[in-house]
Amino acid sequence: MKPSNESSRRAQVALFAVLACAAPGAAQDDAQVDKVADRSRPPQGGLVLSAGDLRFQWDTAFAKDWTAPERASTHGQVLVDDEQRVWVNTDGKAALTVFTKEGKVERSLLEDWHGGLHGMCFDRRQAAPSLVIAHARRGEVVATSMQGEVLWTLDWPEASALYEKAARYHPTSVALASDGRLFVADGYGLSWVHVYDAERRYQKSFGGRGVDDGKMQTPHGLLVTTLEAASLRAEAAAPTKDKDAEGAGASAPSATKAEPPREVLLVCDRENHRLLVCDLDGKVLRIVSGMLRRPCNIARHGDEFAIADLTGRVTLLDHRFALIGHLGEQPDPKLRATNRVAKDKWQDGVFLSPHGVAYDAAGNLYVSDWSEHGRITRLLRLAKRG
Repeated sequence: MKPSNESSRRAQVALFAVLACAAPGAAQDDAQVDKVADRSRPPQGGLVLSAGDLRFQWDTAFAKDWTAPERASTHGQVLVDDEQRVWVNTDGKAALTVFTKEGKVERSLLEDWHGGLHGMCFDRRQAAPSLVIAHARRGEVVATSMQGEVLWTLDWPEASALYEKAARYHPTSVALASDGRLFVADGYGLSWVHVYDAERRYQKSFGGRGVDDGKMQTPHGLLVTTLEAASLRAEAAAPTKDKDAEGAGASAPSATKAEPPREVLLVCDRENHRLLVCDLDGKVLRIVSGMLRRPCNIARHGDEFAIADLTGRVTLLDHRFALIGHLGEQPDPKLRATNRVAKDKWQDGVFLSPHGVAYDAAGNLYVSDWSEHGRITRLLRLAKRG
């Protein structure tokens, strides 16, 4: 029997998702990234994950009642809005599902866009915020109101002259700078990051597939943020005193001149197992590596960063990108980086294939595993270890 159009579409979406998350090369040796968070059950009975002096409680109630037809494969990003609602991409007809802060499904949006919505960010430049979302399968970027009304779409970057055809372009993430510049990561395509101005006119591209500095392999997630000067360089590259002036107690000009914070673009360079810190023109200012396997997306809360790592954990870094620790380490390599882990193999306190990550205003963490069954987890922030 000839399959129906819907059956054929589902098969294509499933195949695309598997190919998109398949590793082109071996992941880093676990020995390089073995600082795993402690797991314990305190007297209250709640499962607590810790990394350094940070502690989070695994919330078993959040999204517990998420059922069909809204519940679907989770493959994308997570966002938390100003009202503390949680926005999640899925591959089902509820392409964008919104949860209340209590974890109940409030509504679902963008059914006509299902099967490929991926990375997303809020656009808060206007009085009424909106969403900007990458559609990996269609090869488009779409902006919508918070009610799901399509505001504009952005087609493949033909002006870049980097693509023979539109079918080579599969964007995975978007980010907005304060001046309105739009960054689009072609993570499942040719590994370029494309830059548009505030009117969505093509400006430039940087990256491209490779392992050398400035190159990328699956630039999967993006985040625009502001960093202090000290965070833009590794500890070993910190300014030093001028030896000729040490006797007078003076420092070199580079050490004394105040360096203002800079707006930068963070790129989860997934298959190079690293995080790139770039200026807004695409120049790599710093490479953060050695504690990441396959970083998918990154979120920030104060001086803390959380990275969803497809190989079974969430990594926490401080404001200087030093490792705090890992949360929810999946001990079985066979259950990492796959969306086909049966629900009877899920465990509280253990992630599967973290793909999306977000913080709310209180610093609670929300993690979407890449899972055909749909899995959203909330980690409630607890007081630091005394």
